[in-house]
Amino acid sequence: YRKGDVMDLVDSLQSTVLAAAEGIGGGQAPDDVWKEVWAWLSENEPSVKDKMAEGMLFDGKVDKIEKDLIKRLYMKDKDIMKMSASKLEQYSRCPFAYFINYGLHADDERRFEIDSLEIGTVYHECLMRISRRLTKQGVPVTAPSSPWMTADRSEIEQLTKETVEDLMQSWRGDLFKQGKAEEYRADRMKEICTESAWAMVRQVRLSRIKDMLCKVSFGSGKTLKPLVLQTENGEVLIEGKIDRLDISGEGYAKVIDYKSSARTLSKDRMRAGWDIQLMLYIKAAEESGYVPAGTFYYHIHDSEIKLEGDDDGSDVAEKIVKDHRLNGLMVKDIGAVRFIDDAVGNGEKSTVAAGLGLNKDGNISKDDFRLMSPEDFEELEREVKSTATKLAGEILGGEIGVKPKRLKDETACRYCQYKGICKFDLAFAENRYENI
Repeated sequence: YRKGDVMDLVDSLQSTVLAAAEGIGGGQAPDDVWKEVWAWLSENEPSVKDKMAEGMLFDGKVDKIEKDLIKRLYMKDKDIMKMSASKLEQYSRCPFAYFINYGLHADDERRFEIDSLEIGTVYHECLMRISRRLTKQGVPVTAPSSPWMTADRSEIEQLTKETVEDLMQSWRGDLFKQGKAEEYRADRMKEICTESAWAMVRQVRLSRIKDMLCKVSFGSGKTLKPLVLQTENGEVLIEGKIDRLDISGEGYAKVIDYKSSARTLSKDRMRAGWDIQLMLYIKAAEESGYVPAGTFYYHIHDSEIKLEGDDDGSDVAEKIVKDHRLNGLMVKDIGAVRFIDDAVGNGEKSTVAAGLGLNKDGNISKDDFRLMSPEDFEELEREVKSTATKLAGEILGGEIGVKPKRLKDETACRYCQYKGICKFDLAFAENRYENI
């Protein structure tokens, strides 16, 4: 402010307090007028002065919560904390967001409209239900008589149409019939689900799968054992459900996690805790007696196939299958490779999993970061479990700081629904990104 204008700001209590807060806390020596205002507030409005001081001294730090509150918020007054891999992943990205979501259970107001979350949920559940329908108890998945091997495209189209319509009706009633735009979107969702479901079936036919467990639970008393994390603040059990667990006759296992949005695959992100679900899921399978072959995302999406030059489009179906290849980490072991893709030939790239291929001599290709030796894969599992143990220990220790992670241009704040609560600002001393 210009010196001559300062007295014009000393009017009502509210306007004076607002101006004084900026004049005193603006980073420069306060004008004498503000010193007098501060003295007056100290004598006549001490509670107002105290609130001003608290605001001006705020550094963005959030104190830890007490042990008894941790137990009430996170453990439902039980002695052992149980949590899912996805919850631990959110905590890793920002402890404060985890606290608001899973401690205070703050919910966004849901509108009666079709949003990306709604669409993603339909996609995800649709493929889960189709996988179950095609899996017949007592019949190996890739046996000639298995529905996975006998269903034709028209059957998959009809099954997908029925499944999507049932999901739309059971979850949001007539929302998808509110108008032409909604009906068009519903039709596009059916097309995308059909395309992704048929590509999934084609992938399975190229594999060597005995059993397929859909939405399989791991935890106390479940199909698979829980992951036990011994932290410095107590024991934590990681429990949850795996979208799909494929098992071979030799005991190999691979995890498949259905996603409606593309996921960047990075070992550094896994080690840092940003993306830990895949590795924790395969670790749970391993600790239940299976041999890890790989852990993957399956992206449910609409393929965009470009035709160039003399391309007549005759192989579009094959290109769509390749566009839906599993994206994940694999163990470089010939038994694991044949389990994942039993059809890949010498000198070929896999149609099932991105990054997988064989050299002309039949040996596994070495030039892709997604292929790991059994020793390196096991080491990554240990590192991710160590990170999970550290994070779980911080939760039990009451840490809820505003500490979002940042990876290059990507931050945990980008799509966070709690930005209006935390007020994260790099101007505050305690507000800093945790760089990966």
